[in-house]
Amino acid sequence: MTGLSLRAQSGQSLPGLLVGLALGLLVVAAAVRMLGLQLQVQAQQWQTRSVQQDLQSALDLMEQELMQAHYLQSAWQQRLAAPCSDALCSNEGALRIGPAQIEFAHDRNRNGQRENNECSGFRLRAGELQHKTACQPAVWTAITDNGSLRLSALQFVLQCQRQGDRLMRRVQVQLSGHAAGQPQFPLLIDRLLFIRNDLPTDGSECPPGGTRRD
Repeated sequence: MTGLSLRAQSGQSLPGLLVGLALGLLVVAAAVRMLGLQLQVQAQQWQTRSVQQDLQSALDLMEQELMQAHYLQSAWQQRLAAPCSDALCSNEGALRIGPAQIEFAHDRNRNGQRENNECSGFRLRAGELQHKTACQPAVWTAITDNGSLRLSALQFVLQCQRQGDRLMRRVQVQLSGHAAGQPQFPLLIDRLLFIRNDLPTDGSECPPGGTRRD
């Protein structure tokens, strides 16, 4: 030897390297799982917002139509005494509430008569919300898509309140549904809708399907 000393080189053993690698993989797997759960939560939040928006849009349309129920251009001349008997509030024009369904009419073209396209209404059929657009034969058109939104329940409750010789009416609407393929995440919304057009009343009870509030 020429005065140079050799020192033994120390390094990690193979078992230690394997342990470190395993711990690293566990950390990566945990991070991936956490990321996946976060993405699932975000996707569910997005679906919930989408369902809520779709339900709100459906209620908006129902509100626009129901506010005009029994509208008649010359109501102040024809609706002087009860019972209301003109074409926009009787027979096909009467407000009718059934299981998951409501029907009514209003004077769209303001001619004082009930035309065939002036019957309206909403109903739940096979998970879809349908809108009535014609009297006879009745025409019902789906306004929601089962491919993105599946409706599960629709309920109407009529509320009446008498003011003098006029009958004021409101409709409590409850609508529930869920994203297609996600029945475990249902969403329910409700709204109190006001009918603008009061009817003459002689003190008789609220129409069938309604509750009276004097």
